[in-house]
Amino acid sequence: MGDRGHGRGREPATRPKEPRGRGRTAAKSNDDPGRAKTQVAGRAPGQNSPKKEPVQRGDPGERTAVRANTTGRKGKDQPDHRQGRQDQPNPRQARQDQPDPRQARQDQPVHRRNSLKPVYERLKLKMKDISNAADKVNGIVKVIIDKLSDREPLFKGMERMSTGSYYEGMKISRPNEFDIMLKIPISDHQRIGLTEFGGSGAFYTLSCKRSVVDYGMNKYVDDHGNISAIKILTQLRKLVNEAVSGRPVSIKRRNPSSPALTLIIENKPTNIDVDLVIALEIRQSWPANTKDGMNIDSWLGRKVKRDFKFFPFYMVPKKCNDGNTTNDTWRISFSHIEKEILTNHGSSKTCCEADGEKCCRKQCLKLLKHLLELLKNNGKQRRKLDKFCSYYAKTALLHHCAQYPKDEDWKLEDLDVCFNRYVQFFQLCLKKACLPNFFIPSHNLFNLESVDCNLLYDQIDDQIKHNYPLFHL
Repeated sequence: MGDRGHGRGREPATRPKEPRGRGRTAAKSNDDPGRAKTQVAGRAPGQNSPKKEPVQRGDPGERTAVRANTTGRKGKDQPDHRQGRQDQPNPRQARQDQPDPRQARQDQPVHRRNSLKPVYERLKLKMKDISNAADKVNGIVKVIIDKLSDREPLFKGMERMSTGSYYEGMKISRPNEFDIMLKIPISDHQRIGLTEFGGSGAFYTLSCKRSVVDYGMNKYVDDHGNISAIKILTQLRKLVNEAVSGRPVSIKRRNPSSPALTLIIENKPTNIDVDLVIALEIRQSWPANTKDGMNIDSWLGRKVKRDFKFFPFYMVPKKCNDGNTTNDTWRISFSHIEKEILTNHGSSKTCCEADGEKCCRKQCLKLLKHLLELLKNNGKQRRKLDKFCSYYAKTALLHHCAQYPKDEDWKLEDLDVCFNRYVQFFQLCLKKACLPNFFIPSHNLFNLESVDCNLLYDQIDDQIKHNYPLFHL
């Protein structure tokens, strides 16, 4: 996703070890949904709360917030959010740009105490449903990997890497969607050349610096000497279709804008969608555009960040549209590190462990994902909002955790306050039409040609002013 940590070009003598979560016991079953921890939401602070307000630490000026105006799009002290689109939110900006987590906005309704706890409780998955869905998916994926490994030299040694919301413990409502990366290790001596494409720092063309005849890659190299994602995906689809033949599984029609091959597994009451994504594992120094990304120094620590830098990165097939043509390119992925961060998300080693304090980071993410889904499925604007995906909510949470790194900023009993602060940060990104990739700051996830930030801003603003009526339908 060389001495990779310092960009000196030296390869480590041995395969680097992954960090152990800063001293805590590593999560044993992140890939096993049946063992996922269940967090119970606590009480949000409000009037007559028996709990004392936590003392704000540090320079008081750092926590003075500029109050957001939600009663109107324009105001005396706040410019029209449609202006200044080119100003990108800086993940390292001072905290005065963010709402005060302990001060309710005067121009919005004060939420009832624990108003979000019942909503979160409804989003929890049932263990029986989790086990049944996982068994079906695991069986089908094993058959596919065995078939691909036997039939195609390039796919020999392919391994499953479970990523996405289900395996991060962030799936909501029903366990009917899985994201599984089919990892293809690239040996250290088979060097891959990366050429940036499009200027965002996220898309690349790949070439082989050395002979690839023995590894089965030669037939996937195009006339320009680049590794063709299209050719690999075509062969993948053919072999997967053979592997699932005669089984209660079908393959969705190809989506040119998606890097995934989607399986539909028959299941009751709802069929299961499984997105299979080819991922080339690259074990060399991270691209230069990642230098200023992953701002976790004051949150998880510099040592953890340094250890992450020794992880490989992955290249997934993703066409880049440069405005004129759609190109056969690859997009860099750090989904394995996102999963590691969400699993070990506390600034303290014992956050959310059995004997530790509980935080509400994951609860906040689930609630915002739920809100986005409700907005996308509600009213006449659903098609215009369809481009907004849950990955935007996750990226916004990572940035916001970096701005509020301490566990006391995310106390479980403060769920309502923390969620509203998080939503306001997401609105700030919408207002500026910019949400930087957490690992590649130069990559703006909001493409102005495909997403309507104004519309989503208005929709969320309306929900805030009326105390999230969609949550209570």
